[in-house]
Amino acid sequence: MVSETVMFNMKPLRQAIAMKGWRQGDVAEATGFSDGTISKVLNGLNSSAKTVKQIADVVGVDMKDLVDMVESTQ
Repeated sequence: MVSETVMFNMKPLRQAIAMKGWRQGDVAEATGFSDGTISKVLNGLNSSAKTVKQIADVVGVDMKDLVDMVESTQ
């Protein structure tokens, strides 16, 4: 079985948040996620693609700008 792992580069997301003048709490409020979830996503910890996409959509970042690499393993 082949498995693909998508790695996310959170730098564009963090930059977009800063450019909006937002803090982590602002992102949490706008997305409905907890501060802890936002922290984990911004630090690249255990983030599902669905969660990252929801945050990226609110902040105005295209998901393709966040995809760092795809690894295939067997």
